[in-house]
Amino acid sequence: VEEKLKAFNRFVLEASNENDIDKIEKYLRRGADINAERSDGTTSLMLASQNGVLNTVQFLIEKAATVNHVSNDGTTALILASKNGHKDVVKLLIKKGAEVNQANNEGWTSLMVASQEGHKNIVISLLENDAKWKEKNKEGKTAEDLAKEKAHFDIVLLLQNEGGKNVQKTIEPSERFWEKRKEEYKKEAERQFKDYVMISALTIVFFVVIILFYHQMFPESTLFILAEKAALLLLCSSLGTWLASTKRRLHLSYKHLSLNAAERVTMIETYLRMTSEGLIKEENSKTILPILFTPSNTGLTKEQNSSPQNTIPINFPSTPILPPAS
Repeated sequence: VEEKLKAFNRFVLEASNENDIDKIEKYLRRGADINAERSDGTTSLMLASQNGVLNTVQFLIEKAATVNHVSNDGTTALILASKNGHKDVVKLLIKKGAEVNQANNEGWTSLMVASQEGHKNIVISLLENDAKWKEKNKEGKTAEDLAKEKAHFDIVLLLQNEGGKNVQKTIEPSERFWEKRKEEYKKEAERQFKDYVMISALTIVFFVVIILFYHQMFPESTLFILAEKAALLLLCSSLGTWLASTKRRLHLSYKHLSLNAAERVTMIETYLRMTSEGLIKEENSKTILPILFTPSNTGLTKEQNSSPQNTIPINFPSTPILPPAS
């Protein structure tokens, strides 16, 4: 019996790693232990959290899996989910009582691994749940130090500003807003382009149909018939051209707005990075911030090229700074 239970426990661990809920439930009914461990102390919940499959994690917790179980090296399910960027799993584990500041044997917390890997949304979630951002691991490094080493300067700024509380209320909402707008404008630009192509094609088809119709109905056209045909063709082509032109301008307008929103996101990310590096002077901040928070103009794009915008004098460093990778 004991050997059977050991086998069932092994099957549950394998099924959790494969995210096979039916198989997990099958062996739990046969007496398997939901908190059975591998040789390294890893449990089913830890494997599922590492893989980031939310429904499997939810199922295991409902079956009484221990949320704060610690493996042989001190790792927890929350540390694994944070390291691998599974933000929904992180939120669920915290909601179910996961210890946010639990450290492994080397002193690494969930905030440290998320900061090192560049998972900004997880860093924010952890900070919102009282993660200690000044804690040091056994190497004497904080989450901020680890983020700096990997050039995650947006996270560095979050950690520098009282655990991100100040920045989150100011810059972060603006970045999320423009990211959303960029996608909305991009989709609308694609839709307008499809309409433009369709209207142009229909105009050409209708033009050809009218010519063929008159040619069959009036093979020996009089001057009046020819004039009537020409007038109808002119009317139809003018209407089709106007509709196609309007759709084209709408397409260009939304494409321009999408590009503008993408530029805003890049500007904000660059600003965050330069601020964390101490490269933005106070007088420059007063010039830059109004631009980041000014809404875009909407409406149809003019056919002619608009005049270039005035440049803003900013004392950038001689070495160009690229925005952090998304």
